[in-house]
Amino acid sequence: MNATFIIICAGVLAIAVSAIVTRNRTALAIIGVLLLLVIGGLLLTGSHTANAPPQPVHQYGFAPTADMLDQASIYPTLRAATEHLANRLTHSIISATPISELSSTPQRLTANRRPVVVGNAPDDAKLAVASALSRCVPQADALRVSLDVVPDGKQSTLRVNVAGAVSLEAQAAFCDLAWADQGAPRQGARNDQSYVVGWSSDACVSENEAIEKSQTAAVNQLIARLYRRHDDLHGMYAGNVQLLIDRIKARVHDGRLPAECFIQSFKRNYGTIWRAAARLNATPATLDSVALDVRERHYQAASHQRAGILTVSLMSGVVVGVHLLMDLLTKGYFARPLRVVAVGALIVGAVVLILLT
Repeated sequence: MNATFIIICAGVLAIAVSAIVTRNRTALAIIGVLLLLVIGGLLLTGSHTANAPPQPVHQYGFAPTADMLDQASIYPTLRAATEHLANRLTHSIISATPISELSSTPQRLTANRRPVVVGNAPDDAKLAVASALSRCVPQADALRVSLDVVPDGKQSTLRVNVAGAVSLEAQAAFCDLAWADQGAPRQGARNDQSYVVGWSSDACVSENEAIEKSQTAAVNQLIARLYRRHDDLHGMYAGNVQLLIDRIKARVHDGRLPAECFIQSFKRNYGTIWRAAARLNATPATLDSVALDVRERHYQAASHQRAGILTVSLMSGVVVGVHLLMDLLTKGYFARPLRVVAVGALIVGAVVLILLT
């Protein structure tokens, strides 16, 4: 039930109660005029809002720091996992190196050669790890380094083992979701206009909260495209965009509009925080299907509200008519009891209508 429906029904009931309680036609006329003014004002406000441009939406929300990203639970791609695993190795080596050695390191590192990296990881991943080690380890070419990708269902693990002057082991989990790799160039999956991607708006305290906020952000972007393709929807949902968001999210939750999600967590001193990204299909066919669904739901709701208003009006008319007839037949001897019964009938009828709506 929206505000217009509630105000109209309340106005009809107020007029009915006034007709029962008083026979002052002036009072009834004043109430009727006020009701018409309120309804007219709501209609004018709705038409003005319908012409307002849609509010801009933002693709990215909460942005973790570089240090947080280096310690993330999982990465969207092998590229991202390699980059942050290399950063993690560099920070670990530098933090474990005495300051006296660090002061002379830059002069010696200029002539260093990269270590040979073995393993089944791609060559570009090996090169990134070898370059990172050569920048912080003197005589890095003497290190024994292995870099392997270990598949594990829908995700994989990038594992590095360093032996020699420096001994380190580290790993980073990753999946294959190129559209969620914010550090990659905007091409391919990240530049695919047939999808929209939304990120959770801020740091979340639970995985479910992050997923919900990312889906809301993606739906907001989908709505922006819907408005451009189906401008009548903006007028239908003017002043109540949240209803449109909820209706599209219902399609996401029941699987009619599948959402692909990427979920990432970061362990901090104060606990674990989460962020997520959601990708929704935004092809013309999908937009048309969503528009058809929300348009039909809008018409159904409007028809339901009109039926409710008609029911309230008929109920009020019947109650007032019966009250006036009984008052006429009893010649006013039972005016007060009849008023109480009539007002009670209106209240009961209104409550039943609310429960059924």
